[in-house]
Amino acid sequence: MKRILLLALLIMLPPTAFSSISEEGGGIFYGRDHAFSFQAPPGWVLDNESGVGQGLHAVFYKAGHAWRDATAIAYARAATKDEVIQDIPSLVQFNVDRFHENGSPNYKARFIKEIQTSDGKRTAHIFFFHGDSWGNYEAAGYVKETKTINFIILSSRTEAAFEES
Repeated sequence: MKRILLLALLIMLPPTAFSSISEEGGGIFYGRDHAFSFQAPPGWVLDNESGVGQGLHAVFYKAGHAWRDATAIAYARAATKDEVIQDIPSLVQFNVDRFHENGSPNYKARFIKEIQTSDGKRTAHIFFFHGDSWGNYEAAGYVKETKTINFIILSSRTEAAFEES
């Protein structure tokens, strides 16, 4: 339940300011075809520097930790709709297939629930993922937009850190 609350906070809270690394920082994640706001939950840090080398321009982790060694992290992404990815189920399946192709044949997704964004205009679809070759625990909140599907992933190296987050 705590992981769903974290995703809800990350998806639904309005931004306060955009900064490089700040505790409970907020901002706007944007690209050529998407823009959405977010805010780190209490006790978490927004960092738009440490994940850039991995193509992640908005990453989150607990205060007092660093991106490279945190046992639980979160990050924002957006997927442009195309012939393969048209909706949330097709994006989820696309990601599961990529894990299968890259050495995680037991990787699976399970739908958990839907939650409303703070403006009440959108619905986030929450999925739980497990079975990758590294033993990670993950949850994602997906919001379908006109041209993209925007999402935030919570990932942890341990089940205990996942449940705590």
